[in-house]
Amino acid sequence: MRFFHVHLDQTGIGTLAALVEHMPQESALLRALHGPDVALTYADHLARWQVYELRLANWQRSGGKRGAAPEPPQTPGELLEADKGNQKNQKLVKRLREKLRRKQQADKKGTPDVV
Repeated sequence: MRFFHVHLDQTGIGTLAALVEHMPQESALLRALHGPDVALTYADHLARWQVYELRLANWQRSGGKRGAAPEPPQTPGELLEADKGNQKNQKLVKRLREKLRRKQQADKKGTPDVV
C-alpha cells in the first residue's frame, strides 16, 4: 500500500478494503489486476485516436498508393501482448537454432543424428 504510505500490519480489514476500493487508476495493484491499459484516461484514448486519424488523413491525401492504410496506434496492453508473442517466437527460434547447432556438430563428428 505504498501509494497511501500505510503498512498492512497497522490497518484493519475495513480500512484495507476502503483503500483498495479507492485505489487510483495508476496504482500498481490495478495495473497488476487489469493490465497496463487501466491507467489510460479518456484524454489518452482521445489523443491516440487523433494521431490515428491524422495518419489516415495524410495517407488518403497521398492518394493511398504508398502502401496499406495505417494501423491505429497500439495501447500499452496491446504492445505487451505483442511482445509476449514475440518472446514465444524468440524461444522457439532459440530452440531450433540449438537443435541445428547440435546436428551440425554431430555431422562434423560423423555420429548419427541426435536431435
